[in-house]
This record gives sequence, structure tokens and C-alpha cells, in this order.
Amino acid sequence: MGRGTPPAVTHESKQTKVDDWTVPIAVDGRPAQLTGTLWWTPQPGGGPPAGAIAGLAALVLAGAGVVVVVRRRRRGGGGAPSADGPAREAW
Repeated sequence: MGRGTPPAVTHESKQTKVDDWTVPIAVDGRPAQLTGTLWWTPQPGGGPPAGAIAGLAALVLAGAGVVVVVRRRRRGGGGAPSADGPAREAW
């Protein structure tokens, strides 16, 4: 069993005939043979995991939302000196 993709497979997403095989045997002293066909069958669920992509997208959007909220709150407090005292620190 090889680990790579057979040369006969041109599209990994489609079932493809790879080779016909024969194994010679003897049954009750008479010659016989076992025959079969080797097929490439794609793994189910190929492609990127949709759940992981959706989770990552949600995480990125949540992070962007936090950045927007924090920036608006900091900007809303004012940064110029007032009669009450000096300007507040940005961080």
C-alpha cells in the first residue's frame, strides 16, 4: 500500500480505475487464479473543514467588533485638556 496518489489518478475527487490484478493459485492441484480491480476512491468529507472555517470567521469578526467598541469608547471620552485637569492617557 502506497501513501501517495497513484499516477493513474488525474482528479482526486473522482473514483478512478488504477489497475487490474491477478494472483495465480492452485486448487486441488489444478491451476487457477484470483482476479480483481484496484480503484482509487476519494475520502469522504474532502476539502476544507467547514466548521473550522466558520469558527475562525466568527472569531475574526468578534475580534474586529471588540476593536471598534474599544476605539469608540476611548475616542468618546475626549482627549483634550479640560477645566478639570490634564488630558487622559491614551492607554
